[in-house]
This record gives sequence, C-alpha cells and structure tokens, in this order.
Amino acid sequence: WHGVGLLCSWTWLWTSDSVLYNNHYYLYSLLLALLLLSRRGGDTPETTAAVLRAQIAIVYVWAAIAKLDPDWMDGSIALAILQHPRRQWVLRLVGQRLACATVTWGGIGVLLIAPVAMVAESRGVRTTGQSMIAAFHLGNLTLFGVSGIGCFSLVMIASTTLYPRGIVGIRGRGATPRRVGAAAAPIALLVCQAALPLAQFSQGPTHPPGWGKRVDRWAWRMKSTVERLGVRVPGGVGAG
Repeated sequence: WHGVGLLCSWTWLWTSDSVLYNNHYYLYSLLLALLLLSRRGGDTPETTAAVLRAQIAIVYVWAAIAKLDPDWMDGSIALAILQHPRRQWVLRLVGQRLACATVTWGGIGVLLIAPVAMVAESRGVRTTGQSMIAAFHLGNLTLFGVSGIGCFSLVMIASTTLYPRGIVGIRGRGATPRRVGAAAAPIALLVCQAALPLAQFSQGPTHPPGWGKRVDRWAWRMKSTVERLGVRVPGGVGAG
C-alpha cells in the first residue's frame, strides 16, 4: 500500500495543474504502476524487468516517430536549442552544421537503436546500444542541465540495466493460469500506451501534432524550444 500511496500522490501532484505537466513525470507514474501491477501478480524479477523494458521501448519508438517532422529534420529545432547562450560553446567547438546534424540525426538514431538493443541476443549489440543510450542521455544532461531535464536522463541510463540476456529475458517459473491472469493488467496498460499516441494523428493534416494540443501530451513528444519559445530559424541549419 505504500507504493499505491506514492503512485497516487505523485500522479496527483503533476496532474493538479496543467502548467506542471511533463511527460517525464507521466513516465514515472507509468513505471511505478507497472511495477506495482507486476509485483501484485507475483511475477519473477525477469518478468517485471521485461514489462518495464516494454514501456520504455514504447517511449523510445514514439519519441523517434515524433522527430520525423520538418521542424526537427531540417535542423531548425537543434539550432534553436544550441543557440541558447549556455549552449553556444557547442557551435563554437564543432561548427553549426556538424553540431545540428549530430543533435538531429543522432537523436533519431539512438531512439531507434534503443528498442533493438533491448531485445538483442548478441551481447555486443546489447552493450553497444547501452553505451550509445548512456552517451545520448549524458549529452542531454550536459546541454539542458539538471534544472532543464531533471533526473530523466539518469532514470533512462539506469533503465539500461533492465536489458535482457536473450530475446525476451523472462526466465524462472513457468506460466500458470494465475500468472497469466495477473499479467493481463500490465499487458493491457502497455497496449494502451502503445496505441494512445495514435490520437495525435486524429486531428487531420490541417492540424499537425504539437505540444500545445492535449492529445499530443500523451504522445512522447519533446517540448521543444521552437514550441516553447516560438523560435523558428528560417532555412534550417543552413541559415546564417
């Protein structure tokens, strides 16, 4: 019951005011809910890890899809992020084009590699994926700082310890009717999480996805500098 109390109080805290909303907080609530549901069902640690891993994979996949839009792919958002006074050292260090290309395509690449590493049979693939994910989140922490991204990067780095030794990573006791029935709740929640981001496309082509729309807040879209501050760099990374 302590876990249930923590889940309810934490979820109430970030849902009590729309200004406080952050999809990182939403993820923490989901992970805690899945952990509680799995433990209640008597799952093995390996099964619980697989459930948490599936939720994190959903986040990575939809975050990658969210970046397949013109504002991100032409480098405008990357440039707007790096032009912040505290981050301009990156532009001076490696140059505008290389810095923007690395942020833009490196971000998409790592987000797509992460789910593959989560189910890889090869230890080398798994280790490489874990290293890239750690570097990605450490880079985010360096660029945005603890005040800008909070503990999210640290949580995602820690999640790499959930990666399996095998395609599923579920070992231990065999399936029983009780265990199968207990798995229904976390599986249902995972299915909802995989499908819920589809709502962002229900608005039609004249209303593209964006952070300001309520349905997009559940779609694992980054609250970008462009959307938050209204920054737009004409011509993408080649501008200026």
